[in-house]
Amino acid sequence: MRRTNFNKEKPLAEIERLRIALLKIPLYLTVTVNWLKQQNGIDTNRISLLGYSFGALVLPAVQHHLQETGFYPAATIISYGAVNIAELLEFNFSGQSTWLNPISSHLLQSLIYPIEPEMHLPELKGQFLLMNGKLDKRIPFQNALKLQELVRQPKTIINLDEGHMHPDKPELTLKIIRISKDWLFEKRLINQ
Repeated sequence: MRRTNFNKEKPLAEIERLRIALLKIPLYLTVTVNWLKQQNGIDTNRISLLGYSFGALVLPAVQHHLQETGFYPAATIISYGAVNIAELLEFNFSGQSTWLNPISSHLLQSLIYPIEPEMHLPELKGQFLLMNGKLDKRIPFQNALKLQELVRQPKTIINLDEGHMHPDKPELTLKIIRISKDWLFEKRLINQ
């Protein structure tokens, strides 16, 4: 998928383009997993799904779609994810009047409702690592806790005394990667 900049001259067209792209993510990843399953030398019993930040928001819809096709990942890592896209959007909107934030947030959320994590999380099966930052300024911690509550057992929950992950925070990124790798290694899903 080619990345392009948001065209501020045509915001409605851009919102529709973004909506279509978001709704296609589960299909794209299903095609990718199906391709992997056909490759020689791939241990399909060790394929895991990992979603970080924005990826963590769409991962529940992706996994649910994969499960409906008969594929169950060996493990799932949801790092810096949450539920209630409307609240997340409202929390992150800046530079708009206060009364417009809830309206815009709920409108945008309604356009991408099929990927709302809260709809998919109760249906997911497997073993899970759930990671969030208690000091996150992008994801309200109560939304992260709700995600953690909705995921079935077995699950490992790690709430770091950190803010949101970001490329400008390489130490935090490396910490999250190390925790993810150690957990996958402990589950015998990757080699050291």
